[in-house]
Amino acid sequence: MSSTLTCEVRSPMLPYRLTCLGHPELRGPDGDPVRFRTRKHLALLIYLAMHPGQPHRRDRLATLLWADADMDEARHSLATALSVLRGRLGADAIDASRDTVSLLTGRVLTDLPALDAENLDDPDLAPLGPFLDEFDLSDAPDFQRWRDGTHARLLPALCACLVRRIDRCRRTGDARRMETLAHQLHRIDSLVEEGARALIEARALAGDRIGALRVFDRWRLELAEELGAVPSAELSRMADRLRRRGLDTPTPVQLAPVPTEHWKEREFIGRGAEYGVCYAAWERVQKSDPRHLLIRADSGLGKTTLVERLVTSVALEGASVARVPCYELERELPFGVIGGLVTQLLDLPGASATPPEQLAELGRLVAKVRQRWPSLPEPLPTVGEGARIQFSDAVLSLLTCLAEEHPVVVVVDDIHLSDATSLAVLHLLLRRIEEVPIMVLMTTSNRLEQEAPPARRFAENADSLNLTLLSMGPLPAVHGEALLGVLLAEDSDPGPTVRRTLLAGAMGNPMILELLVADWRRRGDASLALSLGAMTARTDGPPVEAFRRVVDGTLAALDAEARAVVQLGAILGQRLNDLSMYTLVDLPVARTMRAMSALAAHRVLRDAGSHLEFANDYLRGQCYVTMAAPMRRMLHSLVADRLLAEDGADQPIPGLEVAWHLVRGDRLPEAVPYLL
Repeated sequence: MSSTLTCEVRSPMLPYRLTCLGHPELRGPDGDPVRFRTRKHLALLIYLAMHPGQPHRRDRLATLLWADADMDEARHSLATALSVLRGRLGADAIDASRDTVSLLTGRVLTDLPALDAENLDDPDLAPLGPFLDEFDLSDAPDFQRWRDGTHARLLPALCACLVRRIDRCRRTGDARRMETLAHQLHRIDSLVEEGARALIEARALAGDRIGALRVFDRWRLELAEELGAVPSAELSRMADRLRRRGLDTPTPVQLAPVPTEHWKEREFIGRGAEYGVCYAAWERVQKSDPRHLLIRADSGLGKTTLVERLVTSVALEGASVARVPCYELERELPFGVIGGLVTQLLDLPGASATPPEQLAELGRLVAKVRQRWPSLPEPLPTVGEGARIQFSDAVLSLLTCLAEEHPVVVVVDDIHLSDATSLAVLHLLLRRIEEVPIMVLMTTSNRLEQEAPPARRFAENADSLNLTLLSMGPLPAVHGEALLGVLLAEDSDPGPTVRRTLLAGAMGNPMILELLVADWRRRGDASLALSLGAMTARTDGPPVEAFRRVVDGTLAALDAEARAVVQLGAILGQRLNDLSMYTLVDLPVARTMRAMSALAAHRVLRDAGSHLEFANDYLRGQCYVTMAAPMRRMLHSLVADRLLAEDGADQPIPGLEVAWHLVRGDRLPEAVPYLL
């Protein structure tokens, strides 16, 4: 005879979660909140959970929470509270004897381990606040003292944890979360400078320069009143750079400006990993270990937005920044890009320390040099390859003098559209930059067939140039949905069908998504995204055809004045913001500005801080090619005449720019002297 013994194996109960850092709250294994009728029952659980498995004398617990009652009544209240806890947590959760009480280890988990969390990218990281925030028991003074003492003990760890989280957000460009964390830190200790700095940075990255300065001024006053102290020199300089408003000045200044207003209507979503690579390179540059980046992406994927986000952050931290775009329409202009870069570098702190002979060499091609320093000596005679090397030496000397004042960040957008001479100079500069805080950021297309050999040479020699290659693909679906939510924030919900159609039409391209949303606002069911079946087709390659159709549809929706401005602007290039030029198409300043505002609303132009620019070069190119050839020639010729009329005034006109417009205006014989 045999018998079979069976036993029931009980799975361990999932733990309850108790929030202590902030307003206290208990949640069950299913995530639902567990309520208590009186605060003292929750207070008892908190005290036991802070020391799980540790026996506590009943007399101590009774006087801790019921000090105003006699001992018998207090012990009776304690017994009632323990019964309530068993009902909420399970009968075996409380181990009680006649004299002691303890909480079963593992049954209730607090959020205190979050203070030592290493995975700062975990989206489920709970917000942090003061220990038992706003949890007062006025008739339990012993508990109040215990709470205050525990808060004081945890305060350094709390602040350090929030500072680590803020620094992580700074490294990924997540300004929204950084601002949330800064507010949490401010509530815990309003005098911590890291919290004030994070709030200032977050406001600046949101385009709220005035708000950032108000944060600084309030904190500075509070610091003086409470401690009789002043902000650090680093934070004071950050505020000074913000006060400069990012406006260009005619003479060198001690602090470089930080333009921030262009972030007011722009979001930075889904590029945290790429931003982290860029920020890591910047940290090495700050230690005089030059690092450079070449960012590859198709048009509209956000490479310029990524660079501008980094530029704003590093400028807040003290960098001097110069940025020059490259345009396909001007790639025939020798030294055009490097000349534009030098023009910007001359306005940065430290430029006047460049040796006169090097400035004279720069003045050979950059008229602004001679205008600022008219007594410079004549440059040394040179021809051929020697001229390029000599000019490169002069640019490097200028950069080195600037870097002695502040770290220097140089941005060259769309190098695949640059003239070959400028690329050769840039290549030589990257080879020779050593042990100085200089960083060069370049962007280019992901399509290798668009690149000329001089542009490809950067990637081929990346190791010897201290160059990191960074490729950007389409925006992941989850981030595309987040961006769409931001773009539609001020609209009524269009419904899931329209959302899916817009996202499918964009194919992970943020700019196409912005244009499609703007088109849907204007035209509703007749919009491109809803009317063109081809827009929803997924492809493995870049959405060139979709981009072209969206851009053409956007341009067709413009009124006559906006179309005139955008067509002339495509020809003007870097003179896009010269409002006097638009009188060539019979538009006074007021109407030009109104048309530019309309173009910004259509996402054709965007705010770049101190000026407007085309959203990207593809848009500019489409505006250019959609003009009839005779109109293009006429406008180029009119621009050339205007430049010739203005030459010799306060701002000398570069001869190569004049020559380029004359050539495009079919006036080659007149262009020859300026080419020479």
